[in-house]
This record gives sequence, structure tokens and C-alpha cells, in this order.
Amino acid sequence: MKMSLAKMLAMWAVLASIFLAQGAKSRYEDASTGLLESDWYVAAQDLPMLNDFCENWEGLQHAHVFDLFSHSKRVCQAFQRKGFRGLTFDIRSCHYEDILSKSGFLLALQSALELCEHGLLMVAPPCSLFVPISASVHRRKAEQPYGNINNKRVRMSTLIAQNCGILISLILCWRPTIRLIVEQPKGSMLWKLPTFVSLIQAFGLSFVLTYLGFFGMDILKGSHLLTNMEQAGALARRATKEAKQKFIARVNSKFEKRHAAGRRAKVYYTCGTNEAGKKTFTGGKDLGSTSCYPKRFARAIFAVWHKYYQLATSNDQEGQ
Repeated sequence: MKMSLAKMLAMWAVLASIFLAQGAKSRYEDASTGLLESDWYVAAQDLPMLNDFCENWEGLQHAHVFDLFSHSKRVCQAFQRKGFRGLTFDIRSCHYEDILSKSGFLLALQSALELCEHGLLMVAPPCSLFVPISASVHRRKAEQPYGNINNKRVRMSTLIAQNCGILISLILCWRPTIRLIVEQPKGSMLWKLPTFVSLIQAFGLSFVLTYLGFFGMDILKGSHLLTNMEQAGALARRATKEAKQKFIARVNSKFEKRHAAGRRAKVYYTCGTNEAGKKTFTGGKDLGSTSCYPKRFARAIFAVWHKYYQLATSNDQEGQ
């Protein structure tokens, strides 16, 4: 029996709303470096020098946002469209923007130090080897956050995250007015790494749960935002029954239009069944596109930061 297009789309939308919370395999990986493993830079082993670097840095503090790990530059662009200055860093944009090289790490650290008072450090560490969809590869658990240490790509993604955590710690220590948002998909094991456990405790950071599907993404994609900015709570979204129905209707309409125009359907994942009879999901060729934030989400990030920025700068002026 053939399934109607409407039913196929409805099933796709429902599955899309839950696939990140299920165990699965993925062909998409976003962690990379141009270096041999013997040349990887371990920032945690270089803290005295890095603290000296921050203490003695005398460059301009001119940027309002530093968009770290953002090949799409969506958040930076949202700031720039409003007349604010932004910086970006991503190895997919430039080979020397490699946080696993010492020069690349220092470049990222310098960019973060260029943030003005009350600027935003927006961070989206590579997540492909931390999320449930690749659990069979990374094998991370709460009690074993480093996962499959025999897998080179897992080791690489771990060190990228650890270096990222060290950079954030340095900035929050030396530039306490900087606001922070770190985004990871719901279910990511990145938060279980000791570097991030210590970071969260040391700076009293909190989590905001949101869903990128409610900002225009084709999959629901729950995401946790780690932040020190109270206003970021406005980014929270709840996956209520009504909200999911609206999401499914929007996605169905979009895909029906694509089908009518003769355009191929996007494949974010495929479904299967393992030997135990449990449903599995395998990342599809379009899964990587979900690392690009919807423009509405980027604009929302700017809006909550701008609200904070106006209040903070006003308080600074009153205190002078």
C-alpha cells in the first residue's frame, strides 16, 4: 500500500521532533583539524602562559560578539545588520582557525579578548561526537564522558571541547562583564566533561532549554544554552502539543511546496531497526545543515543580548 505524501510528511515531521533524543549512527561529523595528533595543542597544560597572555593583552576591545565555531556566521551577521561589530572563528572558513593548534587557539583567545565590555561570546562547539545520534561511535556516558578513547575522532572532538572550555574560563576570569551563550543539542554529553563541569560550577552558569524548530528549522532539535545572561531565558521554548502541531503543519507545508516544485526532499536521517528490534536512526546527507542556525534564532539571540547591553551600559553611565 502506498502512503500518501501528506502522511509521509507528517510521519517525517514527528520523527524529526524526536530523532536527536534516540540512539543512532551518523555519517556527519563536524570536528576536524589539519594537524597530526602529536601536534595537537592541549590548552590545559599551558595555563600559566595563557593567563599571562590575557593579563598583558592590550589590544582594542571593539567587537560586540565573537561567534566561535560558526561557519555560517549567522549570529555575527545578525549583529552586523543592526550596526554592531562581530568576529568569527571556524576551521571550515579558514584552515588556520584551528583550535587544536597553538596559533589557532591564541587567535581565538585574542578574538574573545577583543570583545567590548558586556560583549557576547557565542560558542557552538562541534557536537557530532557528543550527541545521542552518534552514541554507537563515541560511547560516551555520564560516568565515562571521554567515551571511546580508542577512536581518534572521538579523542579529537574531546580535546576541541576541552580547549573551548579553557578559553571560556579564561575570558570569564579576565573579562567578567562578558556574557556567554554555549549551544549544544539536547542530550549532548559535552556538559559531562570535567572541563565543563568545573566551568559551570566556578561561574554559576545556568541552562536554558529551547527548540530550534520553533525558530524556523526543519527539525524540532531541542538545544540547551549554557549562559550567564539572565535575559537569555527569553530564548526558552516548550515543546507543547500545540507547539508541535504548529511545527508539523509548517514543515508539511514547506515540503509539499518543495515536492510541487520538483525539488528533492531533504534527508536528515533514515530509520531502521536493530537486531533487538529497537528503532534506530542514521544521519542523512542533509543532517549537517542543521548546524546552521535559523535566521530567526540568530535575531533572537541578538535581541536578548541587546536588551542586556542597553541595561548594562546605562548602569555603567549612572555609576560614573
